[in-house]
Amino acid sequence: EPRKNLPLALHAFARLRDLLPADLFARIRLVIAGGYDERRHDNRTVFEALRREARELGLAGQVAFLRSPSDAERASLLRRCRCVVYTPEGEHFGYVPVEAMAAGHPVVAVNHGGPAETIVDARTGFLREPVPEAFADALASLITDPGLARRMGEADCRRAATALPITAFGQLL
Repeated sequence: EPRKNLPLALHAFARLRDLLPADLFARIRLVIAGGYDERRHDNRTVFEALRREARELGLAGQVAFLRSPSDAERASLLRRCRCVVYTPEGEHFGYVPVEAMAAGHPVVAVNHGGPAETIVDARTGFLREPVPEAFADALASLITDPGLARRMGEADCRRAATALPITAFGQLL
C-alpha cells in the first residue's frame, strides 16, 4: 500500500547500519508485514519496489517481507520483536501501534495522526518526523538500551490497558 510509507522503514534501517557496531547490526532483522492482495496492481508495484530498494541498500539478507500474515504469525512477530516501526503519515487511527503497545513493545511512529494521540513520546515509544535519520536514532536507542525498550513496553501495557481500552472506543460511538 503506497500510503503506508514503507520506504521510510527501509531507509531508517539502512541508516541504523551507520549508528550501530557492525556485529550488532548483523544480528538485527527488519520484518515488513502487512496485508497483500496479488490482484491489486498497487500492492504488486509497492512490493517489488521495496524488494528492489532493500537489495540496492544492501539489506536484502536482513529484511523479510511477510505478506498477509495470519493472526498467529502476527502474534508471533509481536511476541518476538524489540519494537514496532509504524511509518504511515496520514492515518487517523492505527491499530498496529495499539496492538504493539498492548503486547508490551514500544513503537517508533510518525508524529502525525492517530499515533500522536496514542503514543506518549519518549515514554511509550517515539514520535518522529518522517525522515530516516530521526527513525534510525530512535531505533538505535531501543536496540542499544534493552532496559529502555523494556520500560517503554511496560508503560505501553499500562497505557493500553487503562487509557486505550477497546471498550472506550465503543462507548464513544
